[in-house]
Amino acid sequence: MNKIASSDPKKGWSSVGWRGIMLGNGVLWFFLYDGKVTGMNYETVAKKSLMEK
Repeated sequence: MNKIASSDPKKGWSSVGWRGIMLGNGVLWFFLYDGKVTGMNYETVAKKSLMEK
């Protein structure tokens, strides 16, 4: 929620053709035609720790 609220529409969001609109490097995806969230990439602290090992 904080990433969305603090994002700059001119810099933080990108249109990715038929895939929709993404925030950042794919943190959050919206379907272009109806505005529904189609994906959210979230890495937990546990997963990040495991990946670093």
